[in-house]
Amino acid sequence: MTPSMAIKSLKALGVYNIIITSGTLSPLESFEGEMGIPFPIKLQSTHVISKNQLSIQPIFNDSNGIELSGAFSNRGNVKYYYGLGSTIYELSKNIPKGIFIFFSSYTAINTCMEHWKNCHLWNFITGEKQVFIEPRSKNEFNASLNDFKEAVDKRSGAIFMGVSRGKLSEGMDLGDDYCRAVIIIGLPYPAAYDPKVVLKKKYMDDFNPKINGNSWYMLQMKRALNQSVGRVVRHKDDYGAIIICDSRFKNLSDGLSRWIQAFNTNMNAKINEGFGAKMTSIANFYKQHGTGALVQRPIRNEGVPPPPSIGMKPCASMAQGPAGKSNDVEVQSAFDLMKSSYKTNRPSNGVSPSAAALKSSGDSKSIFNSLNYPTGKKRNFEP
Repeated sequence: MTPSMAIKSLKALGVYNIIITSGTLSPLESFEGEMGIPFPIKLQSTHVISKNQLSIQPIFNDSNGIELSGAFSNRGNVKYYYGLGSTIYELSKNIPKGIFIFFSSYTAINTCMEHWKNCHLWNFITGEKQVFIEPRSKNEFNASLNDFKEAVDKRSGAIFMGVSRGKLSEGMDLGDDYCRAVIIIGLPYPAAYDPKVVLKKKYMDDFNPKINGNSWYMLQMKRALNQSVGRVVRHKDDYGAIIICDSRFKNLSDGLSRWIQAFNTNMNAKINEGFGAKMTSIANFYKQHGTGALVQRPIRNEGVPPPPSIGMKPCASMAQGPAGKSNDVEVQSAFDLMKSSYKTNRPSNGVSPSAAALKSSGDSKSIFNSLNYPTGKKRNFEP
């Protein structure tokens, strides 16, 4: 319940000085309160890298304006998962080589993957970069890590999805091309109803005058967040980006460690930037370091399914057409987008429409119906 017992036992042995060093001790005042003894000398150093070696981008809405909030009340929102998937896809086109994506739990990873596969976004993400999922077993993790590194070396890049407080986020030293960006999906709060967490919060409320249970709970999230984002820069010549995809982050005044805050300039301006401007900033960051895309990548990829909209069935049934009227404004705009940008080849069985057929047709209903396909067959999406 309290690490102060161990510290006090050292003090009782007559230890003259205790020096504690780490990159994730901040905020120091709360850490000092948990240790139970005063630390009269405190040092928070700057990083060895220069300001052009780290880019921090908050992305709180996707390209369609869907809010990206991992709050519990929003976890049943199909649009939220679509927004995350489409954002990751756009980021994968603009970030070279390796990407780490950290979720709050394995459940969050599985839920996102299920939604993305249902609305075919998974095909686009894996078409851009090979994806690896952090396994729970140590032996399996080492094998996955080796496969990830091989994919980064031999292909255009790879994505490693892991959990905060997991093997990938703590102690992993993969610099340079193996981790050019860390993407945070949701804020990594501990499991609220875990018995250990419940008891710890109660203990802090009852026995710690400096930090109550809720404050301790918030600090655990911040420390896990900083542990994860610390994977991106591993030496003085390294560089990369930190991308936080959760709108709740804007309410955290001191969510990132002091060394990171030095790079976090013009936060308000970054928050208010449009989605396209953020993608351009990220692409330009890597071009400055000579690792950007060789060709300009579009902000919205041709052929990506439209987001779930008013009057449509959930993401898993998006190909079945609108449940209401076909002239719904949002549905109509999605059809217009498909007509102008959908570029897939028509297979011999006639499952998918050709670009020419879409371009020449003005009937949005027939276009939508042409996207339907027989059970058991997959759409031939080719980004």
